[in-house]
Amino acid sequence: QRFEYNLDLQHEDNLKYLGTYFPRSYAETFCIFENIFCNELIKSQYSMLTEVNILSVGCGSGGDIVGLLTVINKHFSSIKKVNVVAVDGNEDALKILSQIVQQLKQQFRKEITLTTKQVVFDNITSIDIKSSFNFIVTSKMINEIINRGKGRLNNSYYDFANAYAPLLKENGIMMLLDGVLLMLFI
Repeated sequence: QRFEYNLDLQHEDNLKYLGTYFPRSYAETFCIFENIFCNELIKSQYSMLTEVNILSVGCGSGGDIVGLLTVINKHFSSIKKVNVVAVDGNEDALKILSQIVQQLKQQFRKEITLTTKQVVFDNITSIDIKSSFNFIVTSKMINEIINRGKGRLNNSYYDFANAYAPLLKENGIMMLLDGVLLMLFI
């Protein structure tokens, strides 16, 4: 129950989260994209790229980001630069994510640029981003908004897809993972 709403987690709780939910978000995102890139038609669309952009909304400490970066590192030697925009309302979680990405930079053969944005959402579309992305991911965040909205924000899955799908580049992929719900837009 403690982790049903993560916006107000303190540092100790974020460390507990890092040891419990982070591995799950990492593994789920890794497996989803690993399976996607088994499709040679989809994989070929990314094999020609040298740079990709990732947006993670509600990233927390970044399990979804690290899972996706690991798959990119594994499958795409042509991709040399990865630009990540990570959005979350918890400042401490974003600091932890920054530390994790610093470690990844030493292990991966890619230039990784991380931009963090601390945003507390009034609703799922209350973020102003103008860039376009090859990958947009969100993992287990929208249900928190729905639960806090007490019935006012029940269309948040639709609202997320409607607001963020236009930010996808051609052949981009959006992963919306929330509990038992998985939506992919390719």
